[in-house]
Amino acid sequence: MYRVLANQRGALWVTLSFMVIPLVAMAMAVHFDLSRAMWVRAQLQTAADAGALAGVLTAETVAEKDVEVQYDGSGNITGVVEKIVKWHVRINDPDAAYDAARSAVIRNTLLLPPREGGFTLLEDFNPTDISGQVLGEDSYMVNAQARVSTLILGKAMKLYGQAEADTLTARVTGVARAFPD
Repeated sequence: MYRVLANQRGALWVTLSFMVIPLVAMAMAVHFDLSRAMWVRAQLQTAADAGALAGVLTAETVAEKDVEVQYDGSGNITGVVEKIVKWHVRINDPDAAYDAARSAVIRNTLLLPPREGGFTLLEDFNPTDISGQVLGEDSYMVNAQARVSTLILGKAMKLYGQAEADTLTARVTGVARAFPD
């Protein structure tokens, strides 16, 4: 009887298996956290690109003209010829561009925010996390961000002082430029 209890053969494998199970579970949780954050970032990038395109679609095409005055033999003006030298595209109303961009971002992130019909509670996307600005005359830039709740990674980062909250933040920028027809 005591010989059976004193037999230690195979105890190492049992101990290792009990140690590996939590490590595999933690690795799976980290993998889930990172893949979720990357998916949210990809969805948000698509939305930011759509917002930048919507903002740039508010641009107006403006013609640069060269005016040539025609005279008769005695110096009287007989006509004026306008020639279009070059076309420019200009975003004249930054507020209208922002409204169009914000609307496009919100429409394209319906999968993300729970209050806008999202399918999980792991994302926090607030429409106030959208900013847009005119770059030059013919380009528009949209910045957006979303916070992703995590199972383990964000909590570990908060524990070690690397983050203020136990979420991962996905930040993206979308830029679009208008060209004349």
